[in-house]
Amino acid sequence: MKKIFIVVFVGIFIMSQLCKSYGSIEAEIEKTHGDLVGSSGNKNTHKSDSISMSYDNVTNTIIIANDGGDKDVDVQIYKDGVLVYADCDNVGKGSSLNYIMTDEESGDYYVRVDVEGRGSIETTITNE
Repeated sequence: MKKIFIVVFVGIFIMSQLCKSYGSIEAEIEKTHGDLVGSSGNKNTHKSDSISMSYDNVTNTIIIANDGGDKDVDVQIYKDGVLVYADCDNVGKGSSLNYIMTDEESGDYYVRVDVEGRGSIETTITNE
């Protein structure tokens, strides 16, 4: 009887860990503010007006930078067509918004940045 309880307990524990690691589609994204220090030098740089967006695949960070006046931006990040993160913030001149993708899921993410409701930057990035 003890063996059955131990096997059931271990089975429940292992299944919950497998479901958590493979069944989760929630992306964890950490937002930070930063100052611009030179150019980003990364691939996948897109611009709209004075706002630019780049992706640093080493740190898994989406960088939205501003080299002009203060701008209001709306950021939406999608994975597999599902909105996983949305944010509205102001990017000051010479500063940036940094979205660090802390989830362990690799795949393609569609990112859209609307700049003051007038222009937008859209791109697909790959988290490896």
